[in-house]
Amino acid sequence: MNIAETKKYLENYRRNMARVARLKNDIQLFSVSAPILQKEIEECIKNSNMIEGIIISHTNNCQREIMLRKYVYGQTLEKIAEDLNYSPRHIQRILNAAVSAVGATIN
Repeated sequence: MNIAETKKYLENYRRNMARVARLKNDIQLFSVSAPILQKEIEECIKNSNMIEGIIISHTNNCQREIMLRKYVYGQTLEKIAEDLNYSPRHIQRILNAAVSAVGATIN
């Protein structure tokens, strides 16, 4: 995978979890127990768990921390940079290296 494809793949974590929240809300709101919706929830959670597992298994601690903050917790590069005492540009460089390494392992 190239960097753009890998970033899109990693961004699916938050999309999947948002989808789960919406589906659970729909089930509760309409008081239905739709097996199709439940199956979709399980699939979204499974996909998110796979993405989180890929990030957590990354060996570089700094890169792993930045990827978790960006793709799992949804923090901005500016917030990550502030918390870790780096410039946003340096965080971007570290993130690009991490995403590149992850993309190589996904292939």
